[in-house]
Amino acid sequence: MGNWRLILIRNLGIEYANDRLSLNGRSARLRQDKLGCLCVNVNPRITYNMTQSPWGAVEPVLDALEKNGAMPEEMLADTAYGSDANVQASEEKGVELVSPTPGKKPEDAYAVNSDDFVVDETTGEVEGCPCGEQPLESSRDESKGETTVVMGASTCEACAHRDACPVRRRQDGNHEFRFTDKQRRLDSRRREEETEVFRERYRKRSGIEATNSILKRVTGLGRLRVRGSPGVFHSILLKVAGWNLLQAARALAMRQKRPIAVALE
Repeated sequence: MGNWRLILIRNLGIEYANDRLSLNGRSARLRQDKLGCLCVNVNPRITYNMTQSPWGAVEPVLDALEKNGAMPEEMLADTAYGSDANVQASEEKGVELVSPTPGKKPEDAYAVNSDDFVVDETTGEVEGCPCGEQPLESSRDESKGETTVVMGASTCEACAHRDACPVRRRQDGNHEFRFTDKQRRLDSRRREEETEVFRERYRKRSGIEATNSILKRVTGLGRLRVRGSPGVFHSILLKVAGWNLLQAARALAMRQKRPIAVALE
């Protein structure tokens, strides 16, 4: 099939009537649901309805793609799918999940954090602080995936970056810092999100919002006149396919006009 990317979006605000009618029998209850996924350079026969999976879950999508032999190298997803658990699950299947990190954003992603400590990737123990000084001790709690590093009092007190460092002074005068493997991964991701490289990679995901808006206005995707998830999913596929045909016809018309414009020049 070749390499391709999968773009996941969380919600299009699609309204439709579900199978439970209101008590007066005159109107159906409206609910909002999420569009499954939009794929770029993917076999159109392989589809997955994410309304059948837990909110923000990536593993069911990966399982469906793996079953069809269509695993992507990269997935672009919105923040709802950007949890550390999803990133780890994707990595285990050889897929890179590109998504903003959920949760509260730090005021300064480049402030000193757990990602600045020199950590032995094999043992998980700290070999040096952000300034390169060796710790007095470093220990691991594998059950919690947590690392504890202790820096000497004289080392920290003489450090020019003491106020910016996350270590905290203990009663014995030494300084301690604890962080989990998850925290270290999130700190690293939040820094990466501030780079131009990340913004360039994620631009394809951000740009799809305009298409979502047009789909709702032009094809009526925002409010479907069908009932039940199977009918909704089928209606979505037909509307998106129709939009693709409109775009293809528009592109063909532009290509036919181009030789005339060139001749006039």
